[in-house]
Amino acid sequence: MNDFGSIRDAVSRVAPRYAIAKVAVFSLYASDQARTGGDACLLLDVGCTFSRADAAQFRRFIAEDLGCTVDVVFRSALTAEDFARAETEARVVYENPDVTIASTPDARAQAAPPPAAPKPPVR
Repeated sequence: MNDFGSIRDAVSRVAPRYAIAKVAVFSLYASDQARTGGDACLLLDVGCTFSRADAAQFRRFIAEDLGCTVDVVFRSALTAEDFARAETEARVVYENPDVTIASTPDARAQAAPPPAAPKPPVR
């Protein structure tokens, strides 16, 4: 059976490969009340260079390691209220202070190149 410790170990093996600042477990695993076969729910704070491909690989590697379904929620996708609620229910399993979190609009704007100026129409 998976428990908080096995999730922490799996995340600790996989997360250093990616631009992930923090991973927390929420749902029943955070309170050690999960039953066999339950989903592992992870809350991620990711860096500016973390891509959709990285997210898919990370989720797949954790799911293979644990042998269960893994749900991933990104801090940047939550409202401040939802994030505050999730964070109070979550337990941190991994932190990398060297990764700058890209969860705020300012951080995302700094990470993205400015849009190209439109080209004048050809006449």
